[in-house]
Amino acid sequence: MTYNHSVKKILLILFISYAFISSANANSIKGAFGYELGDVYKKSDRAYTYKFTPKNTFPGLDDYSVTTGTDNRILNITSKTLKYSYTLYNCRQGNYSPFKRLLNLLQTKYGQFEKVLDERREYSGRLIDEVEYKYENEDRYIYLSCNTYSENGTTDYRLWLEYQDNTLFKKSIEDLSFKLQDVDSILMLDLWKNDSYWYSS
Repeated sequence: MTYNHSVKKILLILFISYAFISSANANSIKGAFGYELGDVYKKSDRAYTYKFTPKNTFPGLDDYSVTTGTDNRILNITSKTLKYSYTLYNCRQGNYSPFKRLLNLLQTKYGQFEKVLDERREYSGRLIDEVEYKYENEDRYIYLSCNTYSENGTTDYRLWLEYQDNTLFKKSIEDLSFKLQDVDSILMLDLWKNDSYWYSS
């Protein structure tokens, strides 16, 4: 094997490796709205959820927050909107609705999302419509959902986008088992996603 042939072979291997690494990094979940999962947000002696206003907001999302663990590192980034007696948007409109635009934007950046729920049903006299997507990479995920419920000619609407680091989340749950006074700030994450919170409004 000649010297030139060996160099070309090494360069080819490096090129393939670089392409693979670049491709993997392109789909990795780091964060959103100017914050990264795992970064220290604010020094505190407890887990907490902080609201913030990003420099660049997304149409259809009007509430933004980060949740930190007991080590002050960001474990969750959430943006959402809750609108009551609303008729402008629903979860089944075309590609120009905030939900579809956001889904298309996310899939362009990260790749295909898995549809984890697509359901219409009645609940206590209300017509419920739910569509949810999820993207997972390593121990992090992005969750996007659109929910509406209609009753007596009016529609309540929720659009929800969430980034989470499960490793940090589980660690905080373990830490908080020894700090009962801090549990509420973490359990709010599950409460917000629970049907009873949404439907009791």
